Amino acid sequence: MKNRLYKYAFITFCVVGALFALVKIVFFEYPKISRLREDCKKEEISVERLRRESETLTREIHDIDVDPEVVEKYARKEGWVREGETVFFIPEKIKNGKQP
Repeated sequence: MKNRLYKYAFITFCVVGALFALVKIVFFEYPKISRLREDCKKEEISVERLRRESETLTREIHDIDVDPEVVEKYARKEGWVREGETVFFIPEKIKNGKQP
């Protein structure tokens, strides 16, 4: 009779412990895990965007190192001119007494 009581007490203890663990996981741990998964997905998207940007910049650097026309394109974009070239500045029209 005593062994049977210990057996049921042990089973009850195990069931209560399992229920406690289940409640803790469902109400406390699962929301944290879900939030961490969302954060991880956001970070993966950021890493992929930065990887693509890095590849683009690497290609641009390679093109600048290899192709003189690309170097000239970037220099012209920055307003550089070659020695001996004549530069003409054409002012924009004044609108309403203000220059744009």
